[in-house]
Amino acid sequence: MESGGTSMRIEQPTVNKVTVFLVASLAIFITLVLWSKIAAGVFTILLFVFVAAVIMYAYRSIQIVAIADADGIDVRNLVHRRYFRWPEVDVLSVGKAGKAAGTGITVEAVDGSMMPIEASW
Repeated sequence: MESGGTSMRIEQPTVNKVTVFLVASLAIFITLVLWSKIAAGVFTILLFVFVAAVIMYAYRSIQIVAIADADGIDVRNLVHRRYFRWPEVDVLSVGKAGKAAGTGITVEAVDGSMMPIEASW
């Protein structure tokens, strides 16, 4: 992706990544404690599904990043990843993230599509 020039990496603050990791670890710990006390079949399956969902969310949250270089911007949010070449970008906005607290970044393409990078919580 780099074209010999400088690139800029925009990602969530380290404290956010640590928070997500701690929340996921706590969820796993609580699940294991409950699992050791209650071994009912359906409940156990649901606990493992919950843990898997928390781990997936934590992994995807840590992966949130936007990398801009001379050719375009590569955006990865919780759900999607898309590379925008600069001629495709209409607006790159940085500002309050709607209803959420914190600052968000949104890439608005010329074709009308938008790709947000989640807020910095």
